[in-house]
Amino acid sequence: MDDVPDVQIRWIAIATQKLGVSRTLTSVNGLAEYLLRDWPVEHGGEHLMAQKACLRALQGKVQGDTARKAFVRACEEAGIFIFPEDRVGGRGTGKGKTKR
Repeated sequence: MDDVPDVQIRWIAIATQKLGVSRTLTSVNGLAEYLLRDWPVEHGGEHLMAQKACLRALQGKVQGDTARKAFVRACEEAGIFIFPEDRVGGRGTGKGKTKR
């Protein structure tokens, strides 16, 4: 994704499948790369919506925050732990762990 202009976002921290290890993403390119290459579970409807939102943000059609929110919804749908301050509306999913 080096040939695509990047769009910076407010950082987001998510848990990885390695115990005690988190990952911080700071750009729409980072979100897209995670969605396309590193997504640890089956893809649901929110995952596809997040991919589309990232593409639209990179094309300049929507704000980076729109892609970020779609990414958070995809994580919540998949049960991927998002650190509390990064959850949509400040509320968690109640799942609190990463699915395998």
